[in-house]
Amino acid sequence: MRKSVRILLLLYLTTCVVSLIISWKLYSLHLVLRVYPLVTTILFIVSCVFLFLVFLRHYMNRSRVSHFQKLHFQIEEAKIKRISQPCLKFTRKELLEATGNFSDRKIIGKGQFGTVYRGILAKGQTVAIKRMEFSEDREYCLKHFLSELQILEGLRHRNLMRILGYFFDGQEMIIVSKFMANFSLDVLLHGPLDCRLDWKQRLNIAVGVAHGLAYLHHECMNTIVHCDLKPGNILVDEHLEAHIADFGVARIMTNNEKEHIK
Repeated sequence: MRKSVRILLLLYLTTCVVSLIISWKLYSLHLVLRVYPLVTTILFIVSCVFLFLVFLRHYMNRSRVSHFQKLHFQIEEAKIKRISQPCLKFTRKELLEATGNFSDRKIIGKGQFGTVYRGILAKGQTVAIKRMEFSEDREYCLKHFLSELQILEGLRHRNLMRILGYFFDGQEMIIVSKFMANFSLDVLLHGPLDCRLDWKQRLNIAVGVAHGLAYLHHECMNTIVHCDLKPGNILVDEHLEAHIADFGVARIMTNNEKEHIK
């Protein structure tokens, strides 16, 4: 658009210069009163036609891009619905009310792919709401979102995070999950002194993580490798039970990959 404006400005300046030259020539020939109005009108019409064509092209390009984005969004949404059929689809209004318009006071954590808020649904249930916005690499963000939905929707284990629902509108992706009262293992290990764990509690959490990994590696229909297991991705509930979370970069291994490892 900026390039078109520059071209239009250049054309206008050229028209002015040409008009002045012609008027001077006509004045010297004593024809200015008869010919100059006609020349000026023609140049004005040419400028208007050019301006119309520039804006018409810009409008058609925007319409084409808008149509492509809408089609792309419909394909993405269909894929998400197919992956997460049992999950509840939340509305934006519900999530805004639950988090106080995504208030900074509701933030309980931040990560590479988004911000996690503490929310209270209309029924009074406390949940964790992970809000992910599209960055420059849209495809990578969407892949992360789909991977987490696809994997966690089909898993049922007490040491794995449980997804309650999702929201997707083409601009941001939100996953709603069970709220963990003690946040993450990282917070418990490196938080205030009164949050420090004794050795028995640490052992119980480690055993819970081991149970979760054993389920992912050996008890699932398809072997799943987390690929990003760390204290920040181990959530801890009010009973100090560990829950493995954040499956955005997890991999579902094929039979050929499993045979290669063996």
